[in-house]
Amino acid sequence: MATKRFQNLDAEKRDKILRAAIEEFGEKGLDKATLQDVAARAGVAKGLLYYYFEDREDLLATLFEFVQERLSAALVETPVYEDVATFWAFVEGVAVQAIRGFTPQGWMIPFMERVLESVSKGIVPSGFEERKALTERLIGQTVMDGVRLGALRADLPPELMQRGIGLLMRACETWLFGRIGRAEATEGDAAVIVGLLRDAFGRRPG
Repeated sequence: MATKRFQNLDAEKRDKILRAAIEEFGEKGLDKATLQDVAARAGVAKGLLYYYFEDREDLLATLFEFVQERLSAALVETPVYEDVATFWAFVEGVAVQAIRGFTPQGWMIPFMERVLESVSKGIVPSGFEERKALTERLIGQTVMDGVRLGALRADLPPELMQRGIGLLMRACETWLFGRIGRAEATEGDAAVIVGLLRDAFGRRPG
């Protein structure tokens, strides 16, 4: 992770470097942008980045932490639901919070799309492993709760449903990121996502 020298910089200088890096990796890709590219965009010497970070991977790990902090408002830590209606209200609330959290940070979207692209290929970027594992645990717990409450299908193996929901959510994230990037996203998009989830995985009547 970034050295104490970087952490001790004033917030404006730290944010300038990190924003330049996020924009550079978002534009060129996680495996193609170089420290030289980042330094040029940030208007600093390349050697200075090595003074602040061990290497390119260390900078990327720092970016993941930075993005997660900025988007913390989009995360729900404690699920609150007690029946089918409140379960789906919770799911829609998560989507609404995501839209509210991501929209003001639209400049991060190309970077996040690169991360999702990498994960979809089975390549989990260094520093992102913990977030991926947490997301998978949350989806797994939500699926079990949904089945227990009668909101989700009970006729599918839990592991298959968890994988299916994960893939569908990834597609929804990509669609939503595109809309946010084009300044087209609205909170109504949350209902579209929930409708898709209910159609695919909601428990059928009878």
